[in-house]
Amino acid sequence: SHHRPRIGGQAGPSSRMAIAAIAGASLVIAALGRIGLTEHGPGAEPAGNMDSPDIPLRKLKRCEAVLRRRLQNVVVVLERSSSTRHYEAVCRTCECLGVQNVWCLEHPPPQQLEKCETEQDLALLEDSFQLPNAGKGIFKKARKFLTVRRFKHSSDFLATCESENLEVWCAHSLARDEYNFDYVGAYGCEDVIRGMSRVQDLGPWDVPRRVALVFCMDENGFSREVIRRSSRHLTYGTGSGVSLDISVGAALVIHRVIHLKRQKRDGLRDRIVDLATGRGREDFKYVYSFPEGKLDRMHRGDLDGKALVQLRERWFKILAKTEYRHEEYKKYIRRPLEPFGDLRPPDQFRQGRICPRIKKRNAAREQQAGFVSAT
Repeated sequence: SHHRPRIGGQAGPSSRMAIAAIAGASLVIAALGRIGLTEHGPGAEPAGNMDSPDIPLRKLKRCEAVLRRRLQNVVVVLERSSSTRHYEAVCRTCECLGVQNVWCLEHPPPQQLEKCETEQDLALLEDSFQLPNAGKGIFKKARKFLTVRRFKHSSDFLATCESENLEVWCAHSLARDEYNFDYVGAYGCEDVIRGMSRVQDLGPWDVPRRVALVFCMDENGFSREVIRRSSRHLTYGTGSGVSLDISVGAALVIHRVIHLKRQKRDGLRDRIVDLATGRGREDFKYVYSFPEGKLDRMHRGDLDGKALVQLRERWFKILAKTEYRHEEYKKYIRRPLEPFGDLRPPDQFRQGRICPRIKKRNAAREQQAGFVSAT
């Protein structure tokens, strides 16, 4: 069958992962570049103190700076994938952009779910299904500083969204004919797909207080329950006839939504000012920069006090290499240090780093090849 050309679609798993990571990082660099924060010079001065090698407990100050930028009201949901590469790519994007909560829906492919004739058959299939290599290897490293939750049943996920006041949005990256299963025809949701929104056309007022962004991470399609519950269906609009790789599309949608979330005008006074000055929906199309004097909004997080304490307890345990250091860090869980105002590393730490294992392997190969070290 005919498929639209897909950006990133011809690459292998490792290449797709790299493309998604580069896409997420490039988006952040582009946003920072628009407001002059990527270079040392005019407009690049940090809002507060900056990292330096001789600062005591600098690791905790950097940790606190990251925590103050994390979001808990935007949840990224990955709806099943047979490849850990997709999980890793999106987790790296969330880490980069400040999304703390990543949920995984690990139910069977929708085509198998649709064949179940009774609720008992459906429950048995969901309970017995196991994603290949889920939560192992590189994905385990990618989620080290994220909060990951797993759901085997779509109903459990949707019940959690309802209890936590999360509005469900579905983000689509592939064209309808690129899925292995025509879930649109099976569910009779053609009107939903026709009414899909472009994420570039949204404004800050379109983003709810709490939102769960659901991404279908492979070509099997979304589940029926998620499609029915979703209040908005999104896509990242591209040129005619061009589709996006799943991980790339996820990076673009996540970046746009959280940027709008941080731009959102919270107070009634701000809304009145917007109306009085004629600041309308068109002002937010394709805009990724913040107005001068509002740069702090670009990094604004929304973790509450309880979440901050829980994450400090967990992160400090990871960062402490010894028991003595862990006991020292505990003193700052409820009395945190002043965070760095700028997370850029000092010049001394900008040198290229090579993993010791790789360095040792390269040295052995050079010796075997007869190369003589210059030193």
